[in-house]
Amino acid sequence: MDAIDSPSIALVEDDDEIRDLITRLLVREGMDVHPCRTAVEFDALLLRRTVHLAVVDIMLPGEDGLSLCRRMRAIGDLPILIVSARNDDVDRIIGLEIGADDYLPKPFNPRELLARVRALLRRSRTGRGAVVPPGSNRYGFAGWVWDADARSLASPDGVSIELTGGEHDLLHCLVSHPRGC
Repeated sequence: MDAIDSPSIALVEDDDEIRDLITRLLVREGMDVHPCRTAVEFDALLLRRTVHLAVVDIMLPGEDGLSLCRRMRAIGDLPILIVSARNDDVDRIIGLEIGADDYLPKPFNPRELLARVRALLRRSRTGRGAVVPPGSNRYGFAGWVWDADARSLASPDGVSIELTGGEHDLLHCLVSHPRGC
């Protein structure tokens, strides 16, 4: 719903300096960034929020970025940009073949990273929607989370909001027909 105004970006990067740099860059450009140090943190994020794009490092503690990418591709179409210090041809080819949508070697030009993120978000809006956990019918917008199956709405600070039948139906109409009911 808010993919156009403030897309939700998961940033899976264990290097504090790079994670902070990318977070600041994307936030400055109006994106809602959710930094994660590990694949476990990323999985927990997916349970709480809708994610429109994942920026993933390959070399992570625990599950590596390639494994995470492969797993995400098996369950959905989440746009994935790999940003990695491993930049030889074989690594790039493997990353793209297992399901990454793009691959940017480190060190990178911040403007190029931003251009690639925007391109992936543009493409995902035309062919795919925001990615939510498999089997769920959840939507995220401006920090709010609406679970259509459970008929529940949670505010950005986690407070549950009761919806009347009419409010639920109106919200469903707006989500199903973003250009007008």
